[in-house]
Amino acid sequence: MWDTIIGHEAEKAFLQHMLTGPRKTPSLLFYGPEGIGKRKMARAFAQSFLCLENPLVPCTCRSCRAMENDSHPDFIEVEPGGKSRTIGVDAIHGLIAKAAFGPVLSPYKVCLIDKAHTLREEAQNSLLKLLEEPPDYWLFLLVADQAEQLLPTIRSRVIGLRFDPLTEKETEQVLASIRLGENDRPESLAEGDLAQAEAKWKQELPILAHLAGGSAGKALAWFRMDALELREEILDLLEQSGREDLLVYTAGLPWLLQNDREESLVMMELLLLLLRDGLILQSRLPQPLYNEDLRSRLGLCFADWSEKKIRQALVLTEKCRRALQSFVVRRMAIEALFMEIHQLDKEI
Repeated sequence: MWDTIIGHEAEKAFLQHMLTGPRKTPSLLFYGPEGIGKRKMARAFAQSFLCLENPLVPCTCRSCRAMENDSHPDFIEVEPGGKSRTIGVDAIHGLIAKAAFGPVLSPYKVCLIDKAHTLREEAQNSLLKLLEEPPDYWLFLLVADQAEQLLPTIRSRVIGLRFDPLTEKETEQVLASIRLGENDRPESLAEGDLAQAEAKWKQELPILAHLAGGSAGKALAWFRMDALELREEILDLLEQSGREDLLVYTAGLPWLLQNDREESLVMMELLLLLLRDGLILQSRLPQPLYNEDLRSRLGLCFADWSEKKIRQALVLTEKCRRALQSFVVRRMAIEALFMEIHQLDKEI
């Protein structure tokens, strides 16, 4: 069952047990890091729960066909919207209105709230009323990256299923099964054909799987934005951070002029991984590097850095990441960050 979903065997076993005997409808919370298959598992479970025949085997009943075609009248999915990419109270009010109506095709109705951690507080309070006294035939599935962002009263009324990151091997299996579409093509290949993108994908897949730390979704998203090229740019700046003419050098970097917020946050995450690897190398810790393919270059980059300097650079980078989350202009934030890193040698 759910053979196409890689990993999460304990969670699969728990959910399969829920499908044996009379089906009960406790509210469930699928939580864990982004991009590891939580939503995919939730949709697969919803399909099995709504199945009209045998929920434990692949099925082609009317209910399962409707789920495959995204046309099931008893399946409702709520996800973030608008510029804020959050779930507002209006979406929950819509659910409350629908709660008055019974199922149409299946004996149950299933509501999947994706990225539930983006529910605004007023929306969470409205949802709480549904979770406290849900209709007998409703099953609520909440999917969240950070369970702690949900109100304690919400968490107390759901059964939580923690999903851990995939292993590196599992991540590679998931990525190897992906067939790129037009929207998956990196910007650098916008004018090229899909075959070129596929070749680039196969070449970068092992590195991205290792960097993404068990999140296949993150690896694919990073491929779309050419994360390995971003890593090259940020590492080059790290290597040049000791220059006395650092601001003159950064003025000649065209990539700093871009101000894509999502890309900027990825750059900060990549910088944190590079610094983390530098700390491991300087501390001579017996741990693997995230950027294992750059081990020799990182060894040279951090050869003159003290552990204290790297730890302080990690703190400064985290501070910069928070600033970029607040829509600070990328060039200003990154130039300020590297000037602060440059000053560390004089302060230590």
